[in-house]
Amino acid sequence: MNHNLTVLQLLLAALRAAHWSHWTSHWQVKGNSFYGDHELMDRLYNSLIEEIDTLAEKIVCDFGYEAVHPAPQAQTMAQLLIPVEKNSGGDPLQRALFVEESLQVFFKAAYNYHKKKDYLSLGMDDFLMSMANAHEENLYLMRQRMNVPRKKMAFNKYNPTELVAQLMKVLNNSGLVTTTDYLKRHRVPQVVNEAWMNRHMVEDFH
Repeated sequence: MNHNLTVLQLLLAALRAAHWSHWTSHWQVKGNSFYGDHELMDRLYNSLIEEIDTLAEKIVCDFGYEAVHPAPQAQTMAQLLIPVEKNSGGDPLQRALFVEESLQVFFKAAYNYHKKKDYLSLGMDDFLMSMANAHEENLYLMRQRMNVPRKKMAFNKYNPTELVAQLMKVLNNSGLVTTTDYLKRHRVPQVVNEAWMNRHMVEDFH
């Protein structure tokens, strides 16, 4: 199994799930702020299209067209969307906020993993950083709309192992055993942990 590919496929599925989720929220918002919320969701889901296309093309370039087959991607997207609905209670704005907060976790984990594995080209480095920056703006807009202050992290956000452990804990506490089992089968916690544990070996080459 190519773990570099697995991490990129998971990130691609996360972006596609976010697009699907924001697009659905675009249709479902209602109330006195309908027009503004409708336009905000339009901005969020449209911002993902080019990111999805660019990442998929990078994956195909490095690993071949088989790496982006639709069925495995759809399965992963479904597993990622389950906790979104669980944590948002079906509310479209809460859903959008949760999605944008979750994407920051995915960006940081993918960036740190590839950097420690010395797989991060200049182009991929710039691409991941620019996505994280763009979605920080999305997150700002959602927090302003929801009047939610920036959350203080209860874990070390610079430690990808802790990020994944926290994600697994949230999923387990939400009763999403099938999701955690799926991530375990694909060795996501082990992949991230191995990269973090071996980070000094990579740094020695610099």
